[in-house]
Amino acid sequence: MGISFNGNIQFPVAGGYLLYVILGYLLSTTDMSKKTRMFLCILGATGAGIRYISTVAWSTNSSGLNHAFWGYLSFPTVFLAVGVFVAVKYGPWKKLEQNPGIRRAVTTLASTGLGVYVTHMLVLQTLQNLTKLGTESGWWRFVMPFVIYVISVMSVLILKKIPVFRAIVP
Repeated sequence: MGISFNGNIQFPVAGGYLLYVILGYLLSTTDMSKKTRMFLCILGATGAGIRYISTVAWSTNSSGLNHAFWGYLSFPTVFLAVGVFVAVKYGPWKKLEQNPGIRRAVTTLASTGLGVYVTHMLVLQTLQNLTKLGTESGWWRFVMPFVIYVISVMSVLILKKIPVFRAIVP
């Protein structure tokens, strides 16, 4: 876009990531009107759109993957994080919590979080070797994260059923 930016201008502590601590604190302790919540959710959706649509569009026009809006400190990512935080904070969780099936599913998925974190790279590398898909292909970028997550969750749930592994699988 021809706009110069000095990447060295950031918070001196935590490499700029302190921004998320401050934003998280402010968003968690501030009561917002419905209009403000809607604005922040729309801002989050706009950030997601800018990040992903520009990456696809600009990568199509270039010879490789365009990283213009990648990184945790780019403005679309910050907008997306704010939108997700507000949506989670003010979501319809009380209604969903009353449904025993949803409660059981969320509890089960939550119990696999650390195991998924530990195993997902193994699943990712195995799928890369099996599928021979390039990690920059659209198929890999848009479909495989969901496949990797589902396989990782299923693997952790299966390992938790095996007595020998139950004690060591997080």
